[in-house]
Amino acid sequence: MSKLDWPELMGLGLHQLGLSTDEFWRLTPHELLIKLGKTNLQSAGLSRSGLEALIHKYPDTETRSDHG
Repeated sequence: MSKLDWPELMGLGLHQLGLSTDEFWRLTPHELLIKLGKTNLQSAGLSRSGLEALIHKYPDTETRSDHG
């Protein structure tokens, strides 16, 4: 995941969009970028295969060795 440039995002949100600080901090970075017209965003979220790998690695079941 890339780092967010908070000073730039704050400047764009507060000055270009005219948001109050409260409005700015209530938005997610993704929502802010959409308000700025950045509609070709790729999700940095978890893919289905990534979720399945985590489920396999960390199942929601207990074994005797876990609490024995």
